[in-house]
Amino acid sequence: MNTPHVERMIVEARELAVRSYALTTFLEGQVFSTLEPTDQQLLRAQYASMGAYLTILNLRIARAGAI
Repeated sequence: MNTPHVERMIVEARELAVRSYALTTFLEGQVFSTLEPTDQQLLRAQYASMGAYLTILNLRIARAGAI
């Protein structure tokens, strides 16, 4: 059985994966291309950061033996 903090990481990773997928969909959509270049760049940076954070969460979950 996982400890409460590991369970929170698992939930957070799942939620982050959903949000990351939603952002991917937005980045590939028509509205994204209408944004100012600075906003596009910031959203791409946000997506990259979300991916890095998700990777770290998954590594921590794996180290806890939950995967």
